[in-house]
Amino acid sequence: FYIHAFNQPAAVIHQVRQVKRFFTGSPTYIMSDGGQQFDGLCETEGCTFVLCPPANDRWHPWPFMRRLYDAALALNTEFVIMLEPDNTLHGPITRPPTDDVGGLYVPDRTYGMEE
Repeated sequence: FYIHAFNQPAAVIHQVRQVKRFFTGSPTYIMSDGGQQFDGLCETEGCTFVLCPPANDRWHPWPFMRRLYDAALALNTEFVIMLEPDNTLHGPITRPPTDDVGGLYVPDRTYGMEE
């Protein structure tokens, strides 16, 4: 799980704990975009924290894509689920995804299952 955060510590703490609750053993990587430091949270909860300089990535997507790439390398998992503090988790995934990144259809992508 990749949490792209700036502030809202209560929401981020809740997210990290919900990931641990519903996805036991899944790694969590928090990147703060020049805002709140979550290193203490990660020491307690066993996640990875990186503080990056602020970037207005709405206008220039390179910092956003680079940070997502860095998170994917650090997580070293087959899939990465990106969360922001305004997302909530209510339970485990109950059905396999039908689309790839950003909801874009990728031909011949089966997620290891038969179609």
